Amino acid sequence: MQPAQADSVPLVLQLSEVGLGDVDRVGGKNASLGQMIQSLDSLGIRVPGGFAVTAAAYRHFVASAGLQDTIDRGLAEAKVSIEALGPAAKRIRAAMLAAALPDALAEAVIDAY
Repeated sequence: MQPAQADSVPLVLQLSEVGLGDVDRVGGKNASLGQMIQSLDSLGIRVPGGFAVTAAAYRHFVASAGLQDTIDRGLAEAKVSIEALGPAAKRIRAAMLAAALPDALAEAVIDAY
């Protein structure tokens, strides 16, 4: 199965396909899990598989939902005052939860699952 892509970058990767060199693509925890799978499998130690939603998928979601301005405003407010961080984070979180996933991303996650 070919992974769904945004601008020719995969939205989802199997953990077995990633390792420590992929932190920028899938984050540290996913990269570490992928590295464990690759390193321990040959020793007979089984690590449960799974998939990672990529940083490209996050950027695709933010762009398609038009969330970048909301995020930027919230981050700017938080830089002015630490007290503004909580309310700004709540607004960003609410906007993200209210936004629909792009079809390609939803399909990629369902397929990977």
